[in-house]
Amino acid sequence: MSVYRLMKTTLCILLLFPFVPMMGQGIMTTGSGTISTTATSHIIIAGNGNLSNNGTITLANGSWVHFSGTTQEIKGSNTLDFDNLEANATAVNVARNIGIRSSLLMTAGFFDLKDATVTLSSTGSINGGETNNKRVRATNGSGTEGLGNGTIQITVNNPIGNVANLGVDITPDLNLGSTTIVRGHH
Repeated sequence: MSVYRLMKTTLCILLLFPFVPMMGQGIMTTGSGTISTTATSHIIIAGNGNLSNNGTITLANGSWVHFSGTTQEIKGSNTLDFDNLEANATAVNVARNIGIRSSLLMTAGFFDLKDATVTLSSTGSINGGETNNKRVRATNGSGTEGLGNGTIQITVNNPIGNVANLGVDITPDLNLGSTTIVRGHH
């Protein structure tokens, strides 16, 4: 059996289980590499593992990617849309633009936007509450807080209240129609 076929078979078997711990260096797709999940899939990236998408990663509605370790990174050359993402690490560094369809769950640590844009779907939200020790932020390459250009944004129709738990209450006098809310951390 070729190494490629063995790796492909092993990955397919792992993705059949509802909880898949991924250790070490994390997950990396390259070239024609493909990862697809089902609605009940949970991918756990522990330790100092990263998620690098240079191939194709398709994360189904209802699936979860849990970052549970030290300083971890979301990177790669190809787009990546999460349904549910949990930040339960010292820091999850976002090194490329990503989308989140349902939930960014803040359990522990920092979700560091660096210079990337995180786009929430119109029904997406930040959950778990933010505190000084678990929150969304943006740092520069040296790790200095407030010097990154990263943003988290959402486009909704007629926003009212604390939209997506972004931390700003909107009470308009008129219907605002389609509105994009951008939270920066400069």
